[in-house]
Amino acid sequence: MAPRVTRAQVRIEIRDEVYEQRKRDATTGRELLIAALDLMLAEMTDLAKLLPARADEACRDLAEDIEKVAYDTRKEADDERKNQITIRQQAHLRRR
Repeated sequence: MAPRVTRAQVRIEIRDEVYEQRKRDATTGRELLIAALDLMLAEMTDLAKLLPARADEACRDLAEDIEKVAYDTRKEADDERKNQITIRQQAHLRRR
């Protein structure tokens, strides 16, 4: 007799299929990120039902990682803004 497929297994398969389709359809990195975050949130929600403390710990770890990327991204954008201002100022001085 074949093993019985649980509702949780069916949900996992559907979630994976939806994510793979969204991944294929993504035309930008931001769309891909949104799809991945949706998948991660669904998985965390599932884990929270079984192991709430572990899900909370995983969310805190992920939040720290995201914060680091956000601050690194902000620094990169600030550096680029400063670079563009310097280039414009130099071009203005050369025109004088």
